[in-house]
Amino acid sequence: MKKQIIFSIFLFYILFLTIVSLVTEKENRVMDNSCLYKKKEIQFAAFFPTTSPFSRSRIKNRMSQKTLLRKIQINNQSYYQQFIKKTENLIKLLHEINTGNNHYHEVLIYWQFGEQIIMEMALHNNQAYHTFLINSLTDELGIPQQKLNTIIALRKAYPVAAELPLALSWEHCEILIEINEKDKRLFYQRITEKNQWTPNELRQNIQKNIDIKTQ
Repeated sequence: MKKQIIFSIFLFYILFLTIVSLVTEKENRVMDNSCLYKKKEIQFAAFFPTTSPFSRSRIKNRMSQKTLLRKIQINNQSYYQQFIKKTENLIKLLHEINTGNNHYHEVLIYWQFGEQIIMEMALHNNQAYHTFLINSLTDELGIPQQKLNTIIALRKAYPVAAELPLALSWEHCEILIEINEKDKRLFYQRITEKNQWTPNELRQNIQKNIDIKTQ
């Protein structure tokens, strides 16, 4: 009887050791797998560092930049549409001038449009919008950028409308605004009106550098 009890205890002990061994082996496998996973994770992170173009911060920044750019584009388009609506009557007159149907007060119309452009640029002090405005006016109205810049230059050369050379043509004005000195520009304006010079005669006399004091 005692031998049976001892043998049973021995078998139980052997079974217990076997179970403990299996559990320990399983835990070790889990630990090994965990270490292997962490190792692979570290290797992946090394292959795709945080500064890579695929990192979350970079992707987030790119999305933010795209969102900001889209917002700027929407705002620019909105500002431009408001400007077109505000200058609708002037644009109609510009169209008449461009089609050759209206040359009366041509210089004044260009001056007024130049003033509106300058006011719009001052209202939205943003170089990106300024470029967008000029490009859009060129595309929509068919006015070359160079002419738009000349229209703006006319307004800057003659801040007061009363000083405009309304008796002269637009071609005369294009030549006059090339003169930076106000007194010299006014001199050639008056002598052109007095002598009824053509634009070519005006340019030739400017190139000859007529002495103002002799006139």
